[in-house]
Amino acid sequence: MRFSTIIQNHKTAILSKLTGHQQKILSTIENCRTPALGSHLYRCNDCNSLVLLHNSCSNRNCPVCQGNKRQRWIQGQCANLLNVPYFHVVFTLPHVLNPLFLQHPVVCYNALFHATWNTLKAFFSSETLLQGKGGMFCILHTWGQNLAFHPHLHCLVPAAGIGNDGDFKLLKGMDKFLFNVKAMSKVFRAKFAEELTVLEKKQVLVIPPITRGLMFAKKWVVFSQRPFSTPQNVVRYIGMYSHRVAISENRIIDDSDGKISMHYKDYKNAGEKKILQLESEEFLRRFAMHILPHKFVKIRYYGQLNNRNKKHFLELGTQQVGKFTQAVAENDPAVSQTDAEPDFGLDDSRTQSKVIRLIHCPYCKTGTLRLIASLARYGVDVEILVVDSATAEIICRSKDPPPDGKTMVMEIAF
Repeated sequence: MRFSTIIQNHKTAILSKLTGHQQKILSTIENCRTPALGSHLYRCNDCNSLVLLHNSCSNRNCPVCQGNKRQRWIQGQCANLLNVPYFHVVFTLPHVLNPLFLQHPVVCYNALFHATWNTLKAFFSSETLLQGKGGMFCILHTWGQNLAFHPHLHCLVPAAGIGNDGDFKLLKGMDKFLFNVKAMSKVFRAKFAEELTVLEKKQVLVIPPITRGLMFAKKWVVFSQRPFSTPQNVVRYIGMYSHRVAISENRIIDDSDGKISMHYKDYKNAGEKKILQLESEEFLRRFAMHILPHKFVKIRYYGQLNNRNKKHFLELGTQQVGKFTQAVAENDPAVSQTDAEPDFGLDDSRTQSKVIRLIHCPYCKTGTLRLIASLARYGVDVEILVVDSATAEIICRSKDPPPDGKTMVMEIAF
């Protein structure tokens, strides 16, 4: 089920209730892989078939434009992995803070990032643990499986850092757990409350007394896994949480009678797979809650993993423990294009200075496509024809559906 079709069918009921930024994003996703964003015409060098492919929107909020971005990001991160244990740590917030986040998303998300790093930084500096400075990178997620609002951070933390003496150091007890999660939860709550207090003093936001009271009454949860068993699991976890949006097209079952049916996992019931049915307006409202603010950075690097310190940290770490060099498996689920981004068979052919992505023909499956023409953006109501000048035969129409009803991102570099 195409997400853009759902927007096209049901946007009228919800647009007036959204912000200008949310309306713009939904409009962009609606036009994804349609003639409105332009097209490219290709000919197969084997079977001579003509293939017209519409451009993608490439928006980071689009459910079908993330697969290639995720793969490239994973490969970049794998080049910087050391042979040390890595921990997956999740920082969550009580639901009582949701209204505050929805009203002031940018400052509250920033406060979540700051409180998370300040918590880990305090533990790294402990005399009984590292006695130095560690690092992490973290990824903001704002949703649960049922599209409910649930802001939290997924963090990847190496069990190593730079000691106060300037030497590369491994975390004590690194073969068990990163830090005590109960202690981290208490420190995290205090750090986040401190961030909110600063914002309130600056008159950026107002915290209702009942919210502040419930904030300390509720249980705060920090989840930390054991170190990954194999380097391949590091890759898998990096990929799972990097470039992802609230829902992918392969989870949408049906759109009928004004209701959207979708798959979701009920984690309160051992991850059992269930079906959720929502009114179309409610479905789009929930999705719109998770549209990131304009230019907001959702993946951030701190400490020894930020751009200023990473080179020195990797150099010292490589000397002490070496780098992780295992290649990313082609069939790894974290690398595969699982978010309904169709695979026409992309191969990377390297030249001296550029990478040319070859698109395999969707008809014969063996040939590759050669670019014939680039078609400019047109309104959806305008039809583009490719005509054989000798026979006046119509070869291709812009409104013809792509092979098997699929489209793909155009990323050809010459």
